[in-house]
Amino acid sequence: MKKLLYAFVAIVLLIIIAIVTITSLVDTDRVKAMLSEQVKSATGADLVVSGDLSWRFFPSLGFTLGQTELRNAAGYSEQNLIEFKSASMDLAVKPLFDRKIEVGQVTFSGVKINILTKANGETNVDEFSQGITEQNKEQSTKEQPTEPNQPSERPEFSISVAGINIEQGQLLLRDEVSKKQQLVSNIDFSTSDIALEKAIPVSVSADYAEQGLVARFESSFNLLVNAQLDVLTITTMQTKAELAGDAIPKGQQTIQMNADLRYELGNNLATITNLKLNAFAHELTGSASVQQAKIPKIRFNLSSEQLDVDNLLAQFTDSNQSTTAQPAATEETAKETEQAKSPASTDLSILSAIDLLGDLSISNVAVSNAQIEQVKMQAKISQGIAQLSGIQAQLYQGQLKGNLTLNGKTKVPTFKVQQTLTGVQVRPLMTAVAEMDKLAGTMNASINLTGTGLTDPQIRKSLAGEAKLKFTDGALHGINIAQMVRKGKAQLKGQSVDEVAEKKTDFSALTSSFQIGKGVARTQDIKMESPALRVNGKGHTNLVSESLDFLVDVTVVGSLKGQGGKSEDELAGFNVPIKVSGSWQAPAFALDMEALLKQEMKQHGEQLKEKLEQAIDDKVKDEGAKELLKKLPLKGLFN
Repeated sequence: MKKLLYAFVAIVLLIIIAIVTITSLVDTDRVKAMLSEQVKSATGADLVVSGDLSWRFFPSLGFTLGQTELRNAAGYSEQNLIEFKSASMDLAVKPLFDRKIEVGQVTFSGVKINILTKANGETNVDEFSQGITEQNKEQSTKEQPTEPNQPSERPEFSISVAGINIEQGQLLLRDEVSKKQQLVSNIDFSTSDIALEKAIPVSVSADYAEQGLVARFESSFNLLVNAQLDVLTITTMQTKAELAGDAIPKGQQTIQMNADLRYELGNNLATITNLKLNAFAHELTGSASVQQAKIPKIRFNLSSEQLDVDNLLAQFTDSNQSTTAQPAATEETAKETEQAKSPASTDLSILSAIDLLGDLSISNVAVSNAQIEQVKMQAKISQGIAQLSGIQAQLYQGQLKGNLTLNGKTKVPTFKVQQTLTGVQVRPLMTAVAEMDKLAGTMNASINLTGTGLTDPQIRKSLAGEAKLKFTDGALHGINIAQMVRKGKAQLKGQSVDEVAEKKTDFSALTSSFQIGKGVARTQDIKMESPALRVNGKGHTNLVSESLDFLVDVTVVGSLKGQGGKSEDELAGFNVPIKVSGSWQAPAFALDMEALLKQEMKQHGEQLKEKLEQAIDDKVKDEGAKELLKKLPLKGLFN
């Protein structure tokens, strides 16, 4: 037993002596010099290895390399393109005899990558790539043509890697042309059990900073690479980003995304499935794909429970205002502001570089204070034209259908809107959208409009087309037309009428069609029907100033008792002209007394003429005077 023990100790001592001898015989400085020479020969760049190089032979073959730097060409703000504090790798020896390459943990610590752009537009990455190209050309001219070797059978090796770790990495992007800098720091990346056709767990985290924005990014997922190395699959990805800065709504936001991804190298196709995105108090689910091409092809099928457009606009508007200084108004700043509002500021030429097609459905939408439900549409962008087609939605007990086209190929964008509204309760809709509560009823509408520009003033000034409106079983609030009829009749008699508390006019139907152009909507066919009244009117409204200018004629066709008055047969057939002025939010109604007086004189002129002639006969005794008075143009006077 003692002999066996002595033999084992002797073998261990021999192994230790052999390892010490090998490591002492290997000139590490020479190895580092050879490494620098090879990099110089292959890339033209200088590799500086100032750290130590150490070897390991037990329990596996490995090495550790200290501080190493790959230098930039002269003239850049940072000396190095790539550098790291240490790099280490292990390789198991025994599996090699079984045709297995088992790499242990590969670790890089303190990795720094600097991507730099000079003021003249040159980049260190481009210069490094050019160096590789030039060195390859030199090598190809030196190599002599040789006879092709006969193919020989080689044993296949299986490869596995225990894991790859990157600790405290950093990526710097500095552009002296745009004067911008982006820094990704504290990069930690780790994987384990790396092998083909096997799910590889991956985790990565980093900090991001640029002017006005800082972020913390964390992600974990499983990565699967097929045996042909042409399909990458990511499953169970969970990503979280915490954003902070003046440009971020409310100063800070958290974005979370879960998804599965697949990338096919042969087709340049990336597919996203099982997407769940939470951002800015909204959640988006569905699938999407992007195919790389001269014009990338984007396809999607997305849905959301809610979309609060008003809230999103308010968040981003507030953040933009907080980051924008407000200088004192001067002639120069006023000119710049006006230029910013010009049509040239709505350039949509970027649409020509997008090929997009997809379906979008949203359960609840809040826009312009209106609540819209069950929204569905198809979005398409192709050849510079954006379209929303097959729009369907439910709003205020009715339905909306329509299409929207936006042409970004022109210098100033143009648009086309087609909409039909069926069974919509107009009063709550208009109250929400425009703070107008003067009209109630069930609305059916057909709208066909075109226009130019994207800003509110541009749209209002350029709108052109037609709108047909029909309201049923409703009321006009703020005006009691029957009361105005009675008041007009009483004023002609020099009488007064009692005021009615409720200013409202019920109707069974109200219709009109508007011709729209040059910022004005005009109509010649306003018609309103109710049991007691018939209304016809015409006029226009200015879409820019929101002013009103209408004249309507009201005819009494029945009893006004139901409109707050008594049954007065003498009002039957009586016409009352009413002027409508003011604004959308505060319309004003007034009797056209001049027209009313002319109507009354025309209607009763013959009766007054007969009464006047009778008075002349009774009061004037002189026959000559009688004949002279009767010959006066009394008919023309009363007509």
